[in-house]
Parts: sequence; C-alpha cells; structure tokens
Amino acid sequence: MFNRYGVATYTYGSGYTNQWHGQSNSGQELPDGTYYYVIDTTDGQTRTGWVYINRER
Repeated sequence: MFNRYGVATYTYGSGYTNQWHGQSNSGQELPDGTYYYVIDTTDGQTRTGWVYINRER
C-alpha cells in the first residue's frame, strides 16, 4: 500500500490472506485518505487499484 505521495505504508510478501486492515507495517492505524496498491500475482500478472480509508469517529 502506498499513500498519495508514493510512500510505502504497508508491504507483505507472498501468501497474503487479508492481513491489512488499514494499518502501517508497524501496526499503527493509518489516517483517512486514499491508498494505492500493486499486487504481483503468482501467474505473473500485476494488479493495481486504490482504497479509501474513512473511519467513523
């Protein structure tokens, strides 16, 4: 996951199974905003997209 400035906020190697819940690599809750992802699949394809975090306070 990357923030809007292109800084990596969360990374995970192979075998990912829903570990990301809006936290940084250090486990801190990320602020509201748009985050972008790049996924390299096992069949050699690359998937990209974005998610928006909007937490209720």
